[in-house]
Amino acid sequence: MQVRSPVSFPTAAFVTLLSALAIAFNAVPLGVPGEWTWTRHSLPMSAGECLDRILPAAFVGSAGCFVLSWLTRKRTRSRFAKFCCLPALATFGLLWTLAVQQAAPSPHKELKPLWVNYDRSASGYFFTAVFQIEYTPDFLASYEARMREGDVLHFGTHPPGLIVMSRMARNLMRQRPELIPFVMATADQDAVTAFREIELRVAAARPLSDSELAALQLLNLCSQLCIALTPVAVYLIVRRLADTDQAWIAGCLMTTVPGMAVFCPKSDVLYPFTASVLIWLSCSAILQTNMIRQIVSASFAGAWLWLCLILSLAHIPVVAMLALFTAFLMFRSNLETLKRISLSLAIALMVFTSCVLIWNRQTACNLWAVWPLNLNNHAGFYGQSTRTWLYWLPANLGELALTAGTPMLLLAANAMTSIPGSIRKSLFPRSTETPASPLSPINAFLAATLLTWCLLWLSGKNMGEAMRLWCFLTPWVVVAASSAIAAGHEGRTSNVTGKLLCGFLLLQMLTAVVTAGRINGYSF
Repeated sequence: MQVRSPVSFPTAAFVTLLSALAIAFNAVPLGVPGEWTWTRHSLPMSAGECLDRILPAAFVGSAGCFVLSWLTRKRTRSRFAKFCCLPALATFGLLWTLAVQQAAPSPHKELKPLWVNYDRSASGYFFTAVFQIEYTPDFLASYEARMREGDVLHFGTHPPGLIVMSRMARNLMRQRPELIPFVMATADQDAVTAFREIELRVAAARPLSDSELAALQLLNLCSQLCIALTPVAVYLIVRRLADTDQAWIAGCLMTTVPGMAVFCPKSDVLYPFTASVLIWLSCSAILQTNMIRQIVSASFAGAWLWLCLILSLAHIPVVAMLALFTAFLMFRSNLETLKRISLSLAIALMVFTSCVLIWNRQTACNLWAVWPLNLNNHAGFYGQSTRTWLYWLPANLGELALTAGTPMLLLAANAMTSIPGSIRKSLFPRSTETPASPLSPINAFLAATLLTWCLLWLSGKNMGEAMRLWCFLTPWVVVAASSAIAAGHEGRTSNVTGKLLCGFLLLQMLTAVVTAGRINGYSF
């Protein structure tokens, strides 16, 4: 892949400092005033509070940066280092997310782990699962009718998967009470205390039982697990598209995405993981040459797509991107490649359709009807809330920078500037002596992600809260950013690449601390 020279580190550091100052101080609104803006947390009022909010991230970040830099240098020469790579990514991703959330002030950081999934104004899925459903089959059978009521917020715009997941967590804790002490041992006692206090103060319903509170904590753990595994999934994607060096860079960068810390444990942080697994399975099926592995990957991809769309229709842009990615690969490909890709698509579609039909028959919840109703309800939101497309066109670029991180977006933009030229040279060569050839997998992926995001951006479907709604896009930005670093230092030593990677990780960490410390992603 040919890209321009990566953005210089001093330039990235300067732009990162400017963006951090813009987030830290109130002069720059975070959104469009009068339509939607993110509220800001208070700044530290004392040196002690400042240290309390920053030290956890400083300690975990510096230790993690040292370990990741060491693995960058040693992983190709040491079996032990190579074995540690993926567990290190998952462990650091989890620890860093937990640490950077401490940059928010009290009581926000204590309330967030449990209150976000409970609060009806934030989503209401857990509240509905515990207090408003007596029998799950009856609820699912009536789901289509409830969607026809036209709710344009959380409930009406989502399939039933998140509510079913909450019901499963509650039922598990009721049926296996011996698990409750183990689950609650993972909860911060300050978070439990804060939750119980506000639960009594709000009095939205009766207090949660021990098993219900454990179910709430189990959902929090599920969000944290998905955050921890997302860098691993991104690594697997890039290893399939490019090579292990770039895959490692992408995995490291994914650990520092600010949006994951700001919005944990909301359901939006699940989607970078679920979407990345879908992309990895799909790429494995499309690019696989072994027929048995191809069939297995395509089958899992079809089943996983069903699971993704049961949770949220935020995965539809991922499907669109994969369709474009496949089209780019198939254009000017040989007959054997076309047959292989067509077989993968046929198997995935067959498995997906089978899963939907089985679900429809077993639950009496017709997904073919529910999904269009969800989309219609989502579109209805903009009929009730003022959103000026022209204002949000530039504002959403800022939202993407907030959720992915300014340094990451700079690297990604640097890689993307060369994509149009790569498409022209590969598919439409000017010289008759140079035959046209298909795009490489990584170029096809970047071209597909760029085009999909541009269409999503111009459509105006996410005007307001795009920082949260676009969490699922952050792995795409990370893949592009890793391409800039990998291609710009091709042929250089791992020490050079490791130092540059470490530098950008530090910039990302600074951005994440400022973002999590100042942006309030919720209404408390």
